Amino acid sequence: MDSLKLALDLAEQALKAPAKSLREVNSNADRDLFVADWSAFIRIYKRKVPELNPWMVNEYQFYRQIIDKKYPVPVPEIGIYHPQGHKLERYVAHDEMLNKKTLLETRLEIDSILFSVSLLHAAPFVDYPFLPLERFRYFQKRAKAALPESFENEILLKSKQIFDSFPLVACHNHLKRSHLAQTEEIVYLMDLSSVGLNVGLFDVASLVAENNLDSSMARYCLQTYNRLDQNNSYTYEELDTLVAFAQAYYYYYYRCKNLRLNDSRTAKLAEMYKRAFLMRFEASIMEDAE
Repeated sequence: MDSLKLALDLAEQALKAPAKSLREVNSNADRDLFVADWSAFIRIYKRKVPELNPWMVNEYQFYRQIIDKKYPVPVPEIGIYHPQGHKLERYVAHDEMLNKKTLLETRLEIDSILFSVSLLHAAPFVDYPFLPLERFRYFQKRAKAALPESFENEILLKSKQIFDSFPLVACHNHLKRSHLAQTEEIVYLMDLSSVGLNVGLFDVASLVAENNLDSSMARYCLQTYNRLDQNNSYTYEELDTLVAFAQAYYYYYYRCKNLRLNDSRTAKLAEMYKRAFLMRFEASIMEDAE
């Protein structure tokens, strides 16, 4: 069954009537996305998800637990979740985030984003860890490419100390711009395919790394999150370490996706994260030379 037919079937199951309109949005070589009647958002995977992401079960279990507990997490209401990872959820009309021109506007958006993140971190999600180091090794092994080994190992060692030192909470783990939906009421966290238990600081690092925020904005993110998290106090050094970890992790992740999909989008993303990590590596060499 092709994506369009499957999307129509899911829409009609949820709407209990034929869909009047079905628009394709932001599709790529990995999955197709549709909006039905401007009320339902539908994701259809073109390939078997476990081929790249054996942890996809986390998303399904997250929805089950949140629905069962009726916990107020700012994620779209789920309507249908297919075992293959296809899903239908409520469509959220929203504005794109983190593209504002003024410092004040950006800071206000970060405040809103991290407030929603803090609500997610308070959710009673249990038993399904993100396993950042295990995922890192999984994608690194399959990427058929390498980053500077000694610097990478240093980042991994420091990251492990952070992962071992703080409690695990329900984290999004993939807070790029397209996964954030600003509405008049709140910021919705979209696409939970990477959801899982992790240290809360990883979401802050993901927000910084995946949206190319500079060091000044990274410090603002940390200050904001530390105010929201009354149980832990993270340092900027710890955040900086996890930003480097996220850059390397997403390089390997998109490199693996590109080897499987052979598309320009994942190639560009892999190169972007590689370049960011190498710039950090070169800066460390200069610091050592001084």
